Amino acid sequence: MEITVRLKDVYFSQDSIAATFTNGSPLELDSIKDFPKIEVVHNGDRFYTLNNRYLYVLKEFSGKEKIDVVLKHKDGSFKRKFTGNGIDLRVRVPKKIKALALNGEDYFLFADPPHYFLSGDQWYNVQEKIDEIWKNEEEILKIFVGCNGHYYIDTGKSCYWNLRNFDSDDYECILWMAINADGGFYVDSGKSWHFRDICDSAAQSINALSNNGYDIQSVAFGPGDEWIVRYRDNSGHETHKFSRNESFPEDIWDYFPSESEKDMLYVIGDEYTFFSQTGTLCRWTYLPQELTNRKDLTFS
Repeated sequence: MEITVRLKDVYFSQDSIAATFTNGSPLELDSIKDFPKIEVVHNGDRFYTLNNRYLYVLKEFSGKEKIDVVLKHKDGSFKRKFTGNGIDLRVRVPKKIKALALNGEDYFLFADPPHYFLSGDQWYNVQEKIDEIWKNEEEILKIFVGCNGHYYIDTGKSCYWNLRNFDSDDYECILWMAINADGGFYVDSGKSWHFRDICDSAAQSINALSNNGYDIQSVAFGPGDEWIVRYRDNSGHETHKFSRNESFPEDIWDYFPSESEKDMLYVIGDEYTFFSQTGTLCRWTYLPQELTNRKDLTFS
């Protein structure tokens, strides 16, 4: 049954909502082409919505005094799902992925606002180092993680790492770093780049691209000898070069954004596992389901 009610007389049925709609669009009027009539139930002397995100947008942005709603029958599920007082509402800010390492179904993920998730025991040393840093009330400004517990962390005050043949004094600045499973690495300092202890095929490809005057945009290493290099050629076109093995389909570039950005993140694993993030846009294939099912990360 449809009825008309005052907007201020409709209350929230939950105490928090996600920061986006199900399709990933922001909670704004412009995000919805055909705004649906929200559904409500009558409980006591109040109307409570079953569509909390739509109600939030209406209250915040519509400027309406009255709205048409669909009155639904209240069943047992309403009481089970009801949280909060109907008035106070928190918009849950999703965590943005800052670092990710993949090895089969195991993973280590660091997100911002600061939090980490891990599966498997190969990153326990990274977990311990992060806990130590936070205990000392230091902020993690940069973090790069590879398989088998290899990492580099910059807090602004100190740098910590578990890498082969690495010395932070060799680099005036580290913008980003790719780390392989053996503790080898590729470092971009902004003005120059360096690598050590990476597989011969990756080293040869990076050197060849550089000798041709191409601009290296990003590098990623997998848990074995997998690697991928994103570069910009002399005409400004961005493309990829990658290790030729069964872990990589020919259409790999379809999984990556068409243009790079400063906050881009590329990760590769084994068995056709890829992940890319540019801004708030994520693309992936065959990630562990435990990760993609998380509601507090920016998988959209």
